[in-house]
Amino acid sequence: MTISTTGRYVVSAVAMDAWCCRLLVPLDPYDEACGKLETAARLRNMPITAVVRGSAGNVTELVLLRDPSVLFGTPEVPDYEDLVDLLIAATGWRRRPPKPRPGIVIPLGLRRGYHPDAPVYPARPTRRRLVDDVPGTRAWPVRLCSVRILHDGDAQWHHEPGLLVHANAADRISTWPSSPPICARNGSSSPTTTTT
Repeated sequence: MTISTTGRYVVSAVAMDAWCCRLLVPLDPYDEACGKLETAARLRNMPITAVVRGSAGNVTELVLLRDPSVLFGTPEVPDYEDLVDLLIAATGWRRRPPKPRPGIVIPLGLRRGYHPDAPVYPARPTRRRLVDDVPGTRAWPVRLCSVRILHDGDAQWHHEPGLLVHANAADRISTWPSSPPICARNGSSSPTTTTT
């Protein structure tokens, strides 16, 4: 589910069947990893949303997510599996073995709006406010990115700092603060909720 966050929560796109996949990346620079995602998006003609983990400019892990979109549609789960096969064959990245997955995965954007110069909420206080006191929920600082290939062939990118939130069960999220959380005023494409 993609939620419009320019004000109150408004669901703008929904798709059945959640999907995500963790890929181990052998310390590719961030721009190089993004270039490989763009190539795959062009070859498969599909939107890609990824959570990027790593430090000092090097990517160690990507989490690909099925992210519903009003404008670009939502590919089916088998299309994403094909995408993973393509990325593995073309890049040398490896699929992480499946772990017991949490009940919900949320890539939570920290930028208020889409403009690159918009204010960014700090990760640590945001995590403390939304996650740390909720049992069975944890979060890590990440970079969020998405690429969409437009009708004219140009790539539309969105990059922003974020948190990758894992919760053991969807009912845990109902314990978030009753006041509108920071992400309710965020304005980014996040949060996207992937229930597993």
